[in-house]
Amino acid sequence: MVNNKNGSVLSGSKAALLSAVQSGARVRYVLSFDPSTSDVSVHEADNLAVSGSEVSAVHIRSVSLSSLPTEVKFTPEPYWWFTQSTTTGNVDMSRWTVGEREDRGHSSNTAQTTWFVNH
Repeated sequence: MVNNKNGSVLSGSKAALLSAVQSGARVRYVLSFDPSTSDVSVHEADNLAVSGSEVSAVHIRSVSLSSLPTEVKFTPEPYWWFTQSTTTGNVDMSRWTVGEREDRGHSSNTAQTTWFVNH
């Protein structure tokens, strides 16, 4: 299923996604903050929740990266970043310095999200 930044379903079925999640399916999802570019972030859901007709996925295993013209590297002062993404298009992020208990910020954005289910 694909939802846009406002949560409208662009393709697929939210009911099918809900059913798969409620049946214990593994879920991966692709976040596209700017669908006019090819820049995306791909995640495997560590936790899933259903609230009414909406699905929420949490990913907690990402470390900050920087993109260079021909490669991707860890940032000089890396941080963990955790995301909670929903079928409403909302993406909440929290960032913490690797190896320390230092808050590096919190943000809320919206993204087009493509959901993949593995039964």
